[in-house]
Amino acid sequence: MSYYMPIVILVFSNVMYQICSKNVPHTINPLAMLTITYVISAGLCVILYYVMRQGSGLLSEYQSFNAVGVLMAVSLVGMEIGAIYMYKVGWPISIGFMFNSTIVAFCLVLIGVLVYREEMNLTKLAGIATCLCGIYLINK
Repeated sequence: MSYYMPIVILVFSNVMYQICSKNVPHTINPLAMLTITYVISAGLCVILYYVMRQGSGLLSEYQSFNAVGVLMAVSLVGMEIGAIYMYKVGWPISIGFMFNSTIVAFCLVLIGVLVYREEMNLTKLAGIATCLCGIYLINK
């Protein structure tokens, strides 16, 4: 897989995800919608696992499952419920995701510097300041 292909997949998937989250029917409980979504997602993961032929076998792979998988599941449900309700309470699709992503990026910069000892310099600080100014301007 090329260096940029994961970014292409992420961008396409995020755009589709935000459009879908914005269009969840008001007649269905978001948690009911997510149960169906996760069943379909699990099926797609099984199919892709075998199509891509990675690993020694699905059941043997499960032996390496740990708490990270549980935390990932909790965070996925939180992200999805947050996105659906963000739109249900009235956030515009053009601003909601951008606002969320900027705050997430800011938090990850802090975590990167404090936990993972990543480098912080004036250029990165200027980028953070620009993003925070953008959030301010978007909410004016």
